[in-house]
Amino acid sequence: MPNIIPYRGKNGYIFISYAHRDAATVLPILERMGQDGYRFWFDEGIDPGTEWDEFIAEHIISCEYFIAFMSKNYLASSNCKDELNYARDLEKKRLIVYLEDVVLPAGLAMRINRLQSVFYHKYPDADSFFRMLYVADGLDAFRSDEDRQAVKTTSTTNAIKTENTVPPVKTDNTASTASSNTIPITNVSVYNSDGAPEGALIRNGTAFFRNEAKYIGFKLHFASKPYARNVTLHWRIEKENGEYFSQQYDQEIELKADWVTYSKSWGWKSAGNWPFGKYKIVASFNEDTPTETWFEIKPGSYDTMPVPIKSVKMFNSTGGKLPPSSERTYTTVFDSKTACYLYFQLYFDQPGKDLNVTINYHITNSEGKNVAHMASPILVAYNYVSCWTGWGWKDPGHWKPGRYYYTISMGDSNTLTGSFDVQ
Repeated sequence: MPNIIPYRGKNGYIFISYAHRDAATVLPILERMGQDGYRFWFDEGIDPGTEWDEFIAEHIISCEYFIAFMSKNYLASSNCKDELNYARDLEKKRLIVYLEDVVLPAGLAMRINRLQSVFYHKYPDADSFFRMLYVADGLDAFRSDEDRQAVKTTSTTNAIKTENTVPPVKTDNTASTASSNTIPITNVSVYNSDGAPEGALIRNGTAFFRNEAKYIGFKLHFASKPYARNVTLHWRIEKENGEYFSQQYDQEIELKADWVTYSKSWGWKSAGNWPFGKYKIVASFNEDTPTETWFEIKPGSYDTMPVPIKSVKMFNSTGGKLPPSSERTYTTVFDSKTACYLYFQLYFDQPGKDLNVTINYHITNSEGKNVAHMASPILVAYNYVSCWTGWGWKDPGHWKPGRYYYTISMGDSNTLTGSFDVQ
């Protein structure tokens, strides 16, 4: 048996719930957690002659965090399920670590599917698993200060995929050094993709379901086209409480003269690794004031039920704010001097139930070149008869005069086509 000592001090600790038949898998995990400074208690610490039920209950009552190592053996154990249910009744903060693929009973699935979870069996090696485990919300509070700082430095450094890094750019032209130039960021769009840095788009939006989230990327939109220069991009991803989820990146990049956006992404090749919660992207060029953009990882899944679109109207939004219905001017002709964010308002029959669907739309210019290709998730309530989505810029001056064509659909519904003009 590995050398593991259950915590017996007065500080907050983690209660470990596991099936003894899984000890060969679980105990090495606990040994590593102990070496990394975590405080936890598990039932190998029960003294001879102790009343088991009372002793277990006392430790669940006293713990501040509860980890369940889910498996087929766990589901077959009445004691394990009692521990999990008791932690739920006491409203303890819980984390589920799946040791293998399991089919949860409906009642249990209903109770724990919204909990944050880590899938031990899906990682290629132990280090990958522990990097994910150690960024679980709230877990860091149960590590000593010295170990917490040490692991934070190493785990966040290694969490990013190697293909996501950008090598330093040669700076032969010292006259165009980055520090003396500013590049104001006018807008930041967030997306989910299946690769980094240039993967296939899965969805745009600010909320993503955990069972689909892989690489979360952000696209920075510039105020104007920069001339070719070397700059430093500073960025990171934070948790809602301000803790770093990724490390701080300070990357030298070479902007091209015709670029108006720049993208980065961070995450995993497989879905299911992002903990539930809200995250903040903090980014800036050189010494500019950082811009902050939020996104959320949510439980649930997307419905494939189609929502047939009956008609489409368009309106303009300025200053990055959605105008109220009374102030919208519906048209298909926009002034290039005032066109900013162009919205599609979609009309449909009431779906009869709440649906998480995706609005798919594609915009091309008169030359057939791609302008935007989006897949935006949206909640359609049971009594909705319209919704909207759109694309553009916070400030005017970016839409070039000409005719544009679009195709748009909701879920797997019919595809509508149309056009609009910018003059």
